[in-house]
Amino acid sequence: SLRLLANASEPVRADTFERFLARYARCGLRPDAHVAAYGLAENTLGVTTSGRRVATVDKRLLQLGRLRFANARTTGENRERLVSCRRPLAGVDVRIVNPETRMALGEQRIGEIWVAGKSTCEGYWNRPELSREIFGNTIANDGGTGGVYMRTGDLGFLHDEELFVCGRSKDLVIVRGVNYYPQDIEAIVESASTKVRTGGVAAFAVEDEGEALVVVAEVRARDDLPDPAAIALALRRHYFVAPRTIAFVPPGTIAKTTSGKLARGATRQRWLDGKLPLIATHRSVGAQHADGGPVGLRERFGYILEPYALTGSEHHTLAEMGIDSITLVTLLEDIRALFAEHGLAELIDKVDLPLLQQITIAEFSTMLDRCECAGMPPVAALRGWLTSVAQQHDDRERMRMKSDAVLEPLGL
Repeated sequence: SLRLLANASEPVRADTFERFLARYARCGLRPDAHVAAYGLAENTLGVTTSGRRVATVDKRLLQLGRLRFANARTTGENRERLVSCRRPLAGVDVRIVNPETRMALGEQRIGEIWVAGKSTCEGYWNRPELSREIFGNTIANDGGTGGVYMRTGDLGFLHDEELFVCGRSKDLVIVRGVNYYPQDIEAIVESASTKVRTGGVAAFAVEDEGEALVVVAEVRARDDLPDPAAIALALRRHYFVAPRTIAFVPPGTIAKTTSGKLARGATRQRWLDGKLPLIATHRSVGAQHADGGPVGLRERFGYILEPYALTGSEHHTLAEMGIDSITLVTLLEDIRALFAEHGLAELIDKVDLPLLQQITIAEFSTMLDRCECAGMPPVAALRGWLTSVAQQHDDRERMRMKSDAVLEPLGL
């Protein structure tokens, strides 16, 4: 007899959506009765409903604010599955807008979700300035003919006129220019250990020598804590981000809104104010373990090998692996720092980005082995290895240039 069951509170996880349907299908739940929707109190209430379609997108590009649907070449770890909230209800206008320029964006562009219609509230009670900021917005490229829109603070995109929600703009975690959605981080942490309470994880960014990720997790038992290394590894492998700090707290510590949603902003403020009741804290600073000891080179450069499940013997180049430019620049600086730490300043200038992109995973692995030898790499051997790699790179470039210089005769 159940006609419609709609989940509209948070971005819907595809796996949860499918598992719920599979479990209750044996009780008679029809697939068309189980839907995702989008609504908010300021629109009293619904904006869209009846979403069931799942779209798979490139996770790395999504983190950079760009959208590309996954194809056969997209690896499993680089896939993100998003559930549609479907099309707007009758009388509701939904636009995707660049919040900085106030320009409306086309389909398959990520931006802030703006809403207009007869269901939209006039404002907040006795808060005129906030009401104007939220409810009195016009779109710059509507030519002055458009209506007045409410800013939702949510990020999303339209595809085939269906709305897909990515997350809250104010909750977005930005590390080294890359966007990370906190609900994705929290889901990975929950799945990394059964000792973490479900629904008891909050992820947010803080200023710590640049933007850094902090994860606060409620635990089931004080005397049986999760493994922070396993959590950090899961985040690097599945979401390509390393947490600066992982903190374990008692159940009920993380703030919730009156409707039961995570209050990440309030939790973040309590963290900054030192008011969270901490059980244990694990902090990663540079190449240090949580206990303060130095890490090995394999672990230090794990952010290159681990996300792609590499063994270190592959003959694909770093460029062929599809490693993004931010990670490549980070790797370049880390290698130069490694040489400086070992007193090999003369080798720093021998490594640049064009060379780095042509190094194979196997060659990179060999370099790590030589540098780790006795903690003080032989300068002559390392210099010879770099010279050899650079020569191979130059030879490839020369052959490519010669090939490009050959003109085919025109058929007249």
